[in-house]
Amino acid sequence: MKTLIQMIAENCGTDEKGALQTLINCGYGTDPDYHNQAVYFIGTVPDGINRAKVYELPGYGYHISSQSAETFVEDLPADFSPKDGIQVTEINSAGIVAECERMDINRIELLAEGHSDGNQDNPNSRVRFYQIGCVRGADTNGDPIWEEADEAIFADLIDACKVDL
Repeated sequence: MKTLIQMIAENCGTDEKGALQTLINCGYGTDPDYHNQAVYFIGTVPDGINRAKVYELPGYGYHISSQSAETFVEDLPADFSPKDGIQVTEINSAGIVAECERMDINRIELLAEGHSDGNQDNPNSRVRFYQIGCVRGADTNGDPIWEEADEAIFADLIDACKVDL
């Protein structure tokens, strides 16, 4: 997990002091709690002949990091291209959707998909593994399985599905 200030330092090729000045210049203010918010790379937008990186700040909006500028926006630009992300509304798990709503996350990353019984023809054994902010979860035929709630069960599910996260 990267924080906003770490991401700015990395993308701008500066140290955290330089990143702090960039954040202040962008209008983020001087609140260290805000600067230490987790950011998640979710995709890109056109930036001349290049692509600018788009990061989600759950509950706040989006940060666009291009070669020439750092910008905060409240809504995704129309020309946004997701990074293997899927809309939360496309997830068939009430538990995962509820967790995303609690975290104010609109898009999540599909990490892998498998079958807990090894039978690809059994739709009831399908499991999808997601990265949801800084949390990993699995969409099963029942309630979701959260890695942070029970690491052993989550690891067993990964092994049963024969996926590599």
